Amino acid sequence: MNRSEPLWHLVDSSAIGGIESHIALLADCQRRAGFEVEVLLYQEHGENPWLQQLADRGVHARILGGSFSSIRKTVAAARPALVH
Repeated sequence: MNRSEPLWHLVDSSAIGGIESHIALLADCQRRAGFEVEVLLYQEHGENPWLQQLADRGVHARILGGSFSSIRKTVAAARPALVH
């Protein structure tokens, strides 16, 4: 896999818990290793302090529309190397 091909971590998150901590650490390590990494949240859940934690680590995050079609359209447009 080419390090310039994006790696995505897809999660439905409304707060900070175990999986969010795991994904933040994994994404940060991948970013520091030179990979293009992004966290995609399945849908908007309102204020989420985890987004600031990701930003503080230099990990980009975006929020999708909360449907399978929003995932499909986003993947088709960006063509990530891996969706986790």
